[in-house]
Amino acid sequence: MREVQWERMFPDQLEAAFEACPVVYFTYGLCEPHGPHNAVGLDELKAHGIAVQAAREHGGIVAPPDYWHIHEIGGYAIWSDAAVGRPPRSWLTAMPPWQHFKNILYHLRQADALGFHAAILFTGH
Repeated sequence: MREVQWERMFPDQLEAAFEACPVVYFTYGLCEPHGPHNAVGLDELKAHGIAVQAAREHGGIVAPPDYWHIHEIGGYAIWSDAAVGRPPRSWLTAMPPWQHFKNILYHLRQADALGFHAAILFTGH
């Protein structure tokens, strides 16, 4: 099976994949409790898995997964308190919204610097 995950590819594989389809997939998803039946990383695992399947079928390169997201400030915190509560450890991989969105801008900046023609941003949340 053809490798499409950036972090697992060698430079020659990246170059070939880029030449065939200069599209990058960025996936995002917070680690958070999803009940006793799911891993806390479900959001990113789901988004990354879908992007990998799409890249294998249609071309492109899937950027390394980003498990950091927003959840502890403002409306996000209100939802978290209601849905998750306040256990001793939330196991959230949360950061301030401004930092998360700044990171996304840096992801897009790097995609542009590398010459990608398109970037697909996908969240599993």
